[in-house]
Amino acid sequence: KALWSVDDGMLVGSTEKKKLTHNSFLATEKSYKDFVLKLKFKLRNGNSGVQIRSKLHEDYRVTGYQPDIAESRFTGILYEEGGRGILADVKQEEAAKHFDRKGWNEYVITCDGPHIKQELNGFTTVDYAEKSDKGAKEGIIALQLHVGPPMKIWFKDIQIKELP
Repeated sequence: KALWSVDDGMLVGSTEKKKLTHNSFLATEKSYKDFVLKLKFKLRNGNSGVQIRSKLHEDYRVTGYQPDIAESRFTGILYEEGGRGILADVKQEEAAKHFDRKGWNEYVITCDGPHIKQELNGFTTVDYAEKSDKGAKEGIIALQLHVGPPMKIWFKDIQIKELP
């Protein structure tokens, strides 16, 4: 409750009133396998992300796939939190053309079998096929607050459609 609130139908995450010692997450209770996740986000500053097919640990820690959100070059990459690091990178200049640093952005994330596709404002940043047995096939969905300087992010219009 010190990190997340609801304001006018939006989830608002902020580390302004509580300094983090590690990344922290707001997670679903349900586990998802194959799905299309749509959401809008607005990042004031810092680093965040959307965990997919992930695992929740003690003290709101999460490991797993993460379509990244950051004020730096990382928006649009596919990262594995607590694991293998960057799984699919982006061309920074190209992704930056599709990221509104001051306004709302939309992520459409599709997980279908070993295939993960990420679209940022209609632009495909990642089209990834998992070849390793280390890649999770199912897990929770979570929203990230990143350790570091005080940051703030808004999420809205979150929709999850499970695929057969």
